[in-house]
Amino acid sequence: MQGIPVCFDAKECNVDTFPLQNVHEHQMDFMEKFERQGGIAFFLIYYTARNELYYMQYTQIRKFWDRAQSGGRKSVRLEELDPEWFFSTEKWTCFVAVSGFNSERFGNEGLTESYKVRIITNRFNVVATHKVENQERQKVNETWSRSYIPRKAFGDIYNRECAVKLALQKKLNTVLHLYGYQDIQTPTFEYFDVFRKEIGSTSIRDLYKFFDREGNILALRPDITPSIARAVATLFETENFPIRLCYAGNTFINHSSYRGRLKENTQLGAELIGVDSIEADAEMLAMVVDGLKKTGLKEFQVSIGHVDFIQSLFEATNLEDEQKEEIRTLIANRNFFGVEEILDHYEIADQVKEAFHQLPELTGGPEILADAGRIAPGEAARLAVERLRQIYDLLKIYGVEDHVTFDLSMSGSYGYYTGIIFRAYTYGTGDAVVRGGRYDHLLEKFGKKTPSIGFAIILDELMSALDRQKIKVETGHRNLLVYTDATEQWAISLARSFRAKGKNVEMMKRNSWDERETFEAYGKRSSVASMLYLREDRKIEVVNLQTGEEKLVNTKKKTKQQ
Repeated sequence: MQGIPVCFDAKECNVDTFPLQNVHEHQMDFMEKFERQGGIAFFLIYYTARNELYYMQYTQIRKFWDRAQSGGRKSVRLEELDPEWFFSTEKWTCFVAVSGFNSERFGNEGLTESYKVRIITNRFNVVATHKVENQERQKVNETWSRSYIPRKAFGDIYNRECAVKLALQKKLNTVLHLYGYQDIQTPTFEYFDVFRKEIGSTSIRDLYKFFDREGNILALRPDITPSIARAVATLFETENFPIRLCYAGNTFINHSSYRGRLKENTQLGAELIGVDSIEADAEMLAMVVDGLKKTGLKEFQVSIGHVDFIQSLFEATNLEDEQKEEIRTLIANRNFFGVEEILDHYEIADQVKEAFHQLPELTGGPEILADAGRIAPGEAARLAVERLRQIYDLLKIYGVEDHVTFDLSMSGSYGYYTGIIFRAYTYGTGDAVVRGGRYDHLLEKFGKKTPSIGFAIILDELMSALDRQKIKVETGHRNLLVYTDATEQWAISLARSFRAKGKNVEMMKRNSWDERETFEAYGKRSSVASMLYLREDRKIEVVNLQTGEEKLVNTKKKTKQQ
C-alpha cells in the first residue's frame, strides 16, 4: 500500500448557519467517486465568529445535501453538528477519527478501523496527514499538502514589484490631479479617538494600539478617510467651497491572517468634501473608472448600491439590532437562504419578506432599478433608487456606463456610510480593488458639519489582479552599462551623456575573466531593458534583454566618419 489519498475543501462561515449554496454539485459528485475509490473526502468549515474549525465528513454533508435537494432545509444549523468534530484554531492542530476503513475497502493490507486523520493548519497552508495503525501496531504515514505561495502579513517589496507599485501610484495620481484634486498627507499614527467605535471605521479589536510617553493611546491608521475628516475639520474649518483632496498611504489592520490577508495595505484615494449632489457622486465614480482604465485594466465593474435602500428593508422588519446585524452579515456573504430562515422565525410582513426574497435579483444593469423602485419599502428607499437612476444618467455623459452595475443588497463595510456605496471588482483577486461611498455625517464627529464622499483604491489587490491578467505595467527603461578598467573613462562619459538625456543607466565593472552571460542573467533578474557591453576595440554589444535581439555598434568607425 502506497498511501491513502485525501480530498478536502475549505469553507468559511460568518454565522452559526452554514449555507449549502456554498457547496457545488460537481464537488459532491467528485467526492462521492473519490471515496468509492478508497480516498478520504471531507470539508473544513471555519466558523469565524466562533474561531473554530469543523471537520465534516463526506457522509455527513451528503445527508444535508440530499435533504436540501428533496426540498428540505438549505443550510446546516450549528446544533445539527457533532461537538466532537469541532476544534479550536488557537492550537492549529487536531486529531479526528474517520470510521469505515477496513481491509475489504482497501485490500488485504491488514488495516483495521482504527484510523486517524491529523489536520495541521497554519496561517498559510493546510496539511492533512493520515496515520493508520494495523494489527501489528505498525504505522504508515503519508502527508498531502495544499500548497501555494503565502502572502506575508507584512512584507518587503523591491525591484520590479516596487517599481510597478510606484508606477501605478503615478498613473492614478495623474488621473486624480486631472480632476482637480490636491495632495494631502496624514500621520501614520493617530490618537485613538480618531477611530473610536462611534466613528464607524474598523473594529476596535482590529486596531494596532500603543501608548506614548504621556500615556495617550495611539493607533496605527486602519483607514485613511477618518484621518482626512479630522484634518479637514481642523485645517478647513471655515472653508465653504468644495474641498478636493487625494492621498496615498499605508493602512494597518490587525485582523486574522488565516486567509493570507495582508495586515498592511497601501491605499490611494480621493475625498470630495462639502458637496451633497448627484454631480459629486458621478464625479467620484467617473474618476474610479478612468483611474482603473489608466492602469491597463479593461475588464472590471464598479458595483453601486445605496445605504438607504437596504437600511429601509432592515427597519421594516422591526427586528432587534442583533438580528439585523446577523441578516446584514448573511447578505454580505450572499447567503440569502440563511436570510429567509431567520425571517421565517419572526412575524414580518409578507411584503417585506418578498422584498428580501428579491434582493438577489436586484443586481445588474440599470434595468434592475425599476424592480427596486417597485419593492422599495418607504420613501427613503424610493429616493435612493431615484438618485441612482439620476447618477447613471450622468455617468452616460461621462462615457463610463459600460463599467457600471448596481447591487441594491450592498450595505457597505464601514458604519459611517450614509448614501451611495460602491466597490470595483475584476478577476485575478478575491477582494474588491476599490471601496468607496458617501459619508455625510463623519466630519460632524470632528466638529465640521458638511457632506462628503470618497473612495480608496487598494493597490496591493490591484497589483495582484494586473499580474494575474498578464497586464504589463511600464516602469521605465533601465539600461545596464558593463565596462572594464580599460573602458572606464569611456563608460563614465557615455553614462553622463545618457543621464543628461533622462535615460536611466546602471554601471557595472567586470573583470577580464567574467562572462557576458553573467551580466545578462543579472539584468533579466533586475528588470533591465537593455545591456550595453563595452569592448576594448571601441565596439558596443547592445543586447535587448526582453527580446534577446542583439546588435554591434562600432563607435570607432562613427568617430572617424565624423
